[in-house]
Order: sequence, then C-alpha cells, then structure tokens
Amino acid sequence: MKPKVIALSLLLNVLVPALATATDPMDAADQELVGDWELISIIENGIDVTGDLGLCGDGASVYSFHAEGTFSITSGGNWFESGTWTAQTDTTPKRFDHTPVEAPGDPEIVGIASLGIYKLSDGIASLCIADNPPDRRPTDFDTNTCLLFILRKRTSAADSCSN
Repeated sequence: MKPKVIALSLLLNVLVPALATATDPMDAADQELVGDWELISIIENGIDVTGDLGLCGDGASVYSFHAEGTFSITSGGNWFESGTWTAQTDTTPKRFDHTPVEAPGDPEIVGIASLGIYKLSDGIASLCIADNPPDRRPTDFDTNTCLLFILRKRTSAADSCSN
C-alpha cells in the first residue's frame, strides 16, 4: 500500500473516531452556569456576610461565567477577579471548581483552586465553595463547611434585583 493511502486509512479509521468520542470537560450540559449572575447573598456559618457586595443595579456584584471556562467578577462595574472554572453535572450534588488567576485586591488567593458544589432552581444558583481548606469539597450546602453564594441569573441590568 502507498504511504498516502496508509496515512489516510489511519486518519479515517483511528484518529477521527477517537476525536469524535473524546469528551470535553465543558460539555453543553456542564455549561448551564454560562452567563451573568448577580450576587444576592453570601452566607458563612449561617450569617449573611454580603455587606455592600449585594447591591442592585449599577452597584451589583456580577459573576460572569464564560463558555471557554473562564470567569470574571465585577462589583459596581469595577473588575476585581478573574480566573478559570469547571462544572460537572453528572454528579450529585453537581460540582463547581474555580481558580483565580488575577485578583489584585486579594493576591493570596491567586492560583489556589477552590472546590465546590452547586444547584440551580428557577434562575437562582446556589454555589457552596470550600472555605478552609479550599481543597476539601463540600458534600452538602451546610454553611458551616463552606461559603454559600446565592446568585440570580441576570438577563439585563434593568431587571436586576426585581424579584
């Protein structure tokens, strides 16, 4: 057999099926968090510690999760953190992990992966992120073992905090 035919046969019979069955960690099902989410509250040890971060409208804290696996956080229109994220929807509870790559106001968190879990209901996301240590994934939404972020899917700034 000629080398070009062998190469084409290899491509069609081995490489193409392998590529077709490869799974991307950000499958469509794992992207249900993609979009802009407005902070409603942060709960730690049963106490709302949101403070001014939960402001509505132009002052809102917005968590933006992008399909390519990056995120950014702004508050009052000012950027203050960005990094990478992944979600895994085939577990119970669903998993959410993020790693800040830039955080000028909190440089000690850069590069530290935080493990978490999440659930969605009626446009509200509850993200329970490991607090201390950040590498111990929570198993439930108990705020004594995690920081619980409550976020609302944002469709526009005009309807922010309207519910």
